[in-house]
Amino acid sequence: LLPKAIQFLNDLSNLYYSNCKKYNINYIPFEITSLTRSKESVNKLQETNANAIENSPHLYGKTFDVSYGLFNKNINQLNLFIAALKKLKSENRCYVKFEKNGCLHITTR
Repeated sequence: LLPKAIQFLNDLSNLYYSNCKKYNINYIPFEITSLTRSKESVNKLQETNANAIENSPHLYGKTFDVSYGLFNKNINQLNLFIAALKKLKSENRCYVKFEKNGCLHITTR
């Protein structure tokens, strides 16, 4: 990831953790399921994943995926994580796409 994306991840982590503490809810770490990709890995992924595109933003070091499915039935934690993302999005720091495969596709600006 590019330094700006790494800083974004740190800020997202800290904000989500602070939200959990503020509302006295157990912190469940989020899991990054995909970071940067090579052209070869994108081509291979296109064979099995309808969301994969040739000019994937994962090629440029500013995009990563987080599994929202891993929060399982912990809706409170998921809501606090999404609240942290919304705050950063409102600051024009990212673009977020909810994918049907259980991932949040996040591109930093």
